[in-house]
Amino acid sequence: MQITAKISKDKAKITFDMEDSAIFKHPRMLIKMTRWQSSIEGNTLTIPVNESNLEEVFKQAISLFESMGNEVKIEGLGILDVIIEDESLFLKSCKKARAVWDGDIESEDFKEFSKIVQEKFKDISLYKKQLLSAYHLAASLSACNFSVPGAGKTIIVLAAYAYLNSLPRNDPRWVNCLFVVGPIACFKPWETDSELCFSRKFNSIRFLPPMTAERRKQIALGIDATYRDSELYLSHFQTFASNQNLFIDFCKRPDKKVMLVIDEAHYIKGIDKVWSSAMLKVAPYANSRVILTGTPAPNGYEDLKNLFDFIHPKKNILEFNISQLQRMSKDKNSASPLNDRAKSFFTRITKKNLDIPEPIFSSRAIPMSPRQEKIYRLIETKVVVNRKQKRPFMNANLIRLRQAASNPLQLVEPIEKELYGGRIEDDDFLTPQSLQEISNQVKGFSNEDDLPKLNELLNIAKKAQANGERILIWTYFIKNVELIERFLTKNLKNIDINVITGATPVEKSDVTFDPNDELTRERTLEKFRAVNPSVLIATPQCIGESISLHKHCHKAIYYDRDYNCGLFIQSKDRIHRVGLTKDDVTEYIFLVSKDTVDEKIAEKLTEKENRMITMLESDGIPLLTEESEEETQANIIDDIVRDYNERKL
Repeated sequence: MQITAKISKDKAKITFDMEDSAIFKHPRMLIKMTRWQSSIEGNTLTIPVNESNLEEVFKQAISLFESMGNEVKIEGLGILDVIIEDESLFLKSCKKARAVWDGDIESEDFKEFSKIVQEKFKDISLYKKQLLSAYHLAASLSACNFSVPGAGKTIIVLAAYAYLNSLPRNDPRWVNCLFVVGPIACFKPWETDSELCFSRKFNSIRFLPPMTAERRKQIALGIDATYRDSELYLSHFQTFASNQNLFIDFCKRPDKKVMLVIDEAHYIKGIDKVWSSAMLKVAPYANSRVILTGTPAPNGYEDLKNLFDFIHPKKNILEFNISQLQRMSKDKNSASPLNDRAKSFFTRITKKNLDIPEPIFSSRAIPMSPRQEKIYRLIETKVVVNRKQKRPFMNANLIRLRQAASNPLQLVEPIEKELYGGRIEDDDFLTPQSLQEISNQVKGFSNEDDLPKLNELLNIAKKAQANGERILIWTYFIKNVELIERFLTKNLKNIDINVITGATPVEKSDVTFDPNDELTRERTLEKFRAVNPSVLIATPQCIGESISLHKHCHKAIYYDRDYNCGLFIQSKDRIHRVGLTKDDVTEYIFLVSKDTVDEKIAEKLTEKENRMITMLESDGIPLLTEESEEETQANIIDDIVRDYNERKL
C-alpha cells in the first residue's frame, strides 16, 4: 500500500493519506496512534507535532509504515524532504566511519585525520586502535566509546578534539572547548592528559564547591573575562544536574562550540533519573557529544537507551524501546538486531587490543595463628549451624568471617554493640554465649603475634622498599586500612606511607590550588607518584575508577577481597593499562588466610572474572550481568558448610 505524507505550513501537524483504512486496526498502529495522540478522518491519519518533536515523530511513523510493508511518498518539497536527506547523510557518515574502524576501507579522510593529529600531538603517539577510534568519533561528530578500562579513552577524545578544532571556524563541525561531566576523580586525568597531548596547559575550570552560584554564572556565561576563553570545563554529575539551565546557556554562547563528554557514563543509565534527565536536556545544545564507559550495560541492554539518546538526541538511533531492550536482556528477544543497529555509533577497544605485557599473579595461602583460627572457627561454626538463617543476616555473617580472616580486632566494636546493645534477639547466630566467647578470644588478640597475614604483607613491603618500588595495597575494610598504616609505619623506616579512604576529602578548589590545603585524594596520589619508594593503602570503592597509576607503580597487594567482580577488575586496571612498556612487569599478589572464606571468595572471583572477561573481549556491546549478591552469598556459605562437614569427617 502507498501512503502519502504531508506537513502543514505552520508545522503543527503531519498527515498521512492511506489507500486502505484497514491499517488503522493493526495492533502496532493502535499503540502508536495512542502515543501520538493522533486523530482519524476517513483514510487520513493526523498527528499533532511541534518544531521540537517534528523530526522524531516523522521518522517513527515512516519506520513503522515501512516495517509493515508500505511505501511512503513525500508530497511536495519542504522540511520532510530535508529530514529524509539529512537522515540519509547522517547514516552514511556514521557507517563510513565504522567501516574505517573495522578496516573495511582505507579512507583518504583517515589519512588526513592522522596527519593532523600527529602534528598536534608532538610528544605522544597513538596506537592504531586509538587512532581509528578517534577518527570514528571525529567523523561521526558524536559517538560512544565502550573500550575497556585502561584503553586510553581520554586521549582518544582529545585526538578527535584536536582534529575538529583544526577545522575552519565556519565549518559546522568546528569545536573550541571540552565540557567533561563525570566523577571528581576523572578531573585530574583530563587536565594532565590534555597537557601531555598538546604540549601546553589548558586553561581549565572545575565547577566544584565552594564556588558560589554567582561565580559559576559569571564563568559559564563569559561575564568573567579571565576565564572566557577557557578550553576545558569540568563538572560532577550532581553539579551539572543542579545547574542544567545555566549550562544550556553556556552551550548557546556564540563564542563557544562545545564538545560535551560524559566520562564514566554508566552513572546516567537510569531512565528518568535526575542526572540522566539533565544530560539529555542539555545534549541538543552541544556541537559534539561523547559517551565514555567500559561497562555500558551493567544491568541490561535497557541501560543503553540514555547513552545513545544522548549522543544523537531525538533521532532514536537504536529504534528499540525500553520494553524491547529488557526482553533482549532476558534472552526473550535476540540482541543481534540491536548490535547491528548500534555498531555504527560506537567503538570498543578490548584488552587484547592494548598490546601490553601480561601481568603476573601469585596467591599466598597463609596459615592462621592458633588464636586467630580459634576466633574464626567459632564464628564459622555459628554460621554453619544457622545456615538457614534469614537473608538479611547472611551478608553480615560473611562479613564477620572476612573480618576474622583478615583482622579479628575488627570484631570488637560490633560484638560489644550487639552484646550490650539489646539487638541479639533478632538473630540466632548472635547468642550472648557465643558473642561472649568470641569477645574473650578477640580481647587477647595481638596483631604482631597473632596475625601472620599482616607479617607477610610487611615482608613484601620490605622487599619492595629494598628494590626501590612503589606498592599499592588494597583492602575493603577501613579498620584494615588503619591497621596496615599503623603496622607499616611502626616497622618500616624511611618510606612514605599514603592512605586514601572514603574519609579522605576530594578537591574543593574551583580554579586555583592552595598548597596549604588539607591532603585530598588528588594530592595524596600526586605525593605517591612523586616519592619512590612509597606505599599507597586504599579501598577499591574510593579509587577503583578514573585513576591511572601504571607509570609509577607495578605491584599491587590485595590484603583482602570481596566478591564484587566489577570493582575487582577496575582496581586491577589502575596499574595495568595502555602506556606500559615491554619491559614493565605488573604483579598482583593475593594474601589469603588458609582454609577460610578468603579461599571461597578467590574461587568465586576467578569464576566471575573468567565469565566477565569473555564478555569484555567481545566486539559487540557486552552485557555485564553478574549473579545477584544474594546468590553469591548463598553459594559461598554452601561451600563453607561443605568444607566444614568434610573436616569433621
